[in-house]
This record gives sequence, C-alpha cells and structure tokens, in this order.
Amino acid sequence: MNDQEKTPGFIEFKEKAFATIRNNQEQGYGSWWGAFLNGKLVGDMGLFFDDDNGIGRFQIVETRPDFQNRRICKTLLKSVITHAIEVRGISTLVIVTESNNHARHVYRSCGFADHSKQCGVCLAKRYWKEHD
Repeated sequence: MNDQEKTPGFIEFKEKAFATIRNNQEQGYGSWWGAFLNGKLVGDMGLFFDDDNGIGRFQIVETRPDFQNRRICKTLLKSVITHAIEVRGISTLVIVTESNNHARHVYRSCGFADHSKQCGVCLAKRYWKEHD
C-alpha cells in the first residue's frame, strides 16, 4: 500500500467508488472478477454491461504489483472476455486506459485496438479554494 492509499480521503473515495460498483453489480449490470493464487487475490477487474446495445466496459483492471508480469491479468481478461461473449452475448468490449499505460500490450494481445481518445481536465486544489 502506497502513502496515498493510506490517507483517509483516498480510503473514503475508494469505499464510495466500490459501493457504486457493488450496487451496479447487485442490479445485474455487471460482475466483478478475481484471480487467486494460493487463496490470495492477486488480480481483479469489473465488467459492466449495456445489454440493450451489446456493450461491455471493463472497470479497474488491476494486478497486485508483486504479481505483475506473470500473465495473471491476461489470463483473467481472456476468461472474462469469453464469458461476456458466450454467456452474456456481448458483441463490443471496451477498455479505457491512459495512453502510456504499461498494460496496453496485454490488452492488444487480447484483441483490443486503439479506437479513440478521451480527454479530461483536473483543476488544482487552489482553484476550488478560490471559487468556493
């Protein structure tokens, strides 16, 4: 766990994010998947669906740092893709990632290709203090 992950604000943020994910899962909009090695969670990801349009979007694809480069993410990703296509009938799968993400080669090896760019803006904390 890095220093950021130990801060109360970050923990609260993650708890709220996963409460939303849990709610979406309970309503049948998706599933959360995990990879376990000797009973220890070493990788996980979510896949959430727009069944009306046959679209599935991956969320928070992660492998524990001490288990990276062992094909865990690729193996889990392939299993989830197979489930999405064969069981859910999903025809379009989407992963949104940063352009410099080291895992892009894993996504490409599973059949994903660059499609478009998504941009965002992050305002400095001082902006919010000045505009409250």
